[in-house]
Amino acid sequence: MRGFQRSQNEHTLYVLRRGAVILIVSVYVDDLIFTGNDENMIQQFKDDMMNIYEMSDLGQLHYFLGIEVSQMKNEIFISQRKYTENILKKFNLMGCNSVDIPLIANEKLKKEDGAKKADAAVYRSLIGSILYLTATKPDIMFTAGLLSRYM
Repeated sequence: MRGFQRSQNEHTLYVLRRGAVILIVSVYVDDLIFTGNDENMIQQFKDDMMNIYEMSDLGQLHYFLGIEVSQMKNEIFISQRKYTENILKKFNLMGCNSVDIPLIANEKLKKEDGAKKADAAVYRSLIGSILYLTATKPDIMFTAGLLSRYM
């Protein structure tokens, strides 16, 4: 892309700098998200992209890759409420009680604990879903990582 530098850490992220002005673009399959600190640069980028490619301007970001985005004047709030509800439904956990701490302190987990053997494919799917949930809930990262050891 003209003048854009690809991020070394995130290969779908591109940055264009012109002095103090910056434009950040993230590309995912056929979706494009962009932001910056200069309205003119943002508008020019949008116009250029719409002239080159057949695309729609969906306006301000509200939902992307299972992440809900609420933007106010001085803040942005992200959550995965709908994604979480879908996980609970998929794994028949809708009626479960929530807890403040996702793991009992000093709990010793074992591969063989006398319980009926879990379906490995379902377990992997559940852990993968929970790991993606850590994008907005970093407080469950330790528990998700610990549970992933048993896949």
